[in-house]
Amino acid sequence: DPHTTHPPMGMLGRSPRSIRAVVAALVALMLLSTLGASMAGAVDPRELLHQDSFDRPFAKDWGKTDLGDKWFYPKGRTGIAVVRERGHLYLDRAGQKRYAMLGGKRTRDTSVRFDMQLSKMPGGNGVAGTAIMRQSREGNYQAKVRISGTGRVWLSFSRKRSGSVAQMVGQPHIVSGLDYRAGQVLHVRTQAVRIDPAQLRLKVWPEGTKEPSDWQLIRNDFQDIGGVGRVGLLASTTSNTTKLPVIVRFDDLTVNRAQGETLLPVTPSNVASAAAKPTDTRAPKITSIRAKNVTESSAVVTWQLDEAGTGYVSYGMTSDSD
Repeated sequence: DPHTTHPPMGMLGRSPRSIRAVVAALVALMLLSTLGASMAGAVDPRELLHQDSFDRPFAKDWGKTDLGDKWFYPKGRTGIAVVRERGHLYLDRAGQKRYAMLGGKRTRDTSVRFDMQLSKMPGGNGVAGTAIMRQSREGNYQAKVRISGTGRVWLSFSRKRSGSVAQMVGQPHIVSGLDYRAGQVLHVRTQAVRIDPAQLRLKVWPEGTKEPSDWQLIRNDFQDIGGVGRVGLLASTTSNTTKLPVIVRFDDLTVNRAQGETLLPVTPSNVASAAAKPTDTRAPKITSIRAKNVTESSAVVTWQLDEAGTGYVSYGMTSDSD
């Protein structure tokens, strides 16, 4: 009968339920193949935990990811939005943090990849974009990319236990040859793998350039936060950041479960050598000099500098005292 649809030979004799099961399996395999092609070079796509392209209309928070996981905001939604298909975190004062966490799946061994961009150049010690990993009741790890007012890009890790301040894990790293400019997109990849010790890895590279084959910063933490946890994104200013407000824009986030990772050699710190080049020949500008709480035997003197520096106070009975 030309109007009758015959099943493929391999499905003859099967029930409708078994046929539907075979079709569903084929569709799942096709989806995995497509996902694998779109993430060439990444870990097995079946280990994809979260993905967010932020390709959605304007919203006053980050809503849901491409995979349907909700973002949530432990410190509130203020300053958090999706604008022009990017996740925005708005910073308007020194010493400020804004962040968003992902619901859904949790993992211990984590690989995070995202893009970040600043709306304009900050002053002072700048602004940072940070990946939060292993967030749990125990605490979290933070992989930070800080852009200073001079365009230097600093990488660092910290461990934050619940109820305490964050502590840096090892020395930071200055990315040599990278001078950031406002609006430039940086690609960031970071991992937190293993326990006893936990190993933390981080690298960053500008849009339009090739991803570095080696990690730029690797640190081991023997006081590790070892449990499974959530992932989030954080933006922050330092205590002396100026030229605010600044918006940190995040994009193209993927979170994968990293498995089978072996320990890699820790990278040496380059801060001393990198910080010495070029030589700073400009004296800092001193402003807002104040003397208060003056008594017969003491006084509090404060001032502000327009860059990081070390100072001292000369005092005595006359104005020319050394």
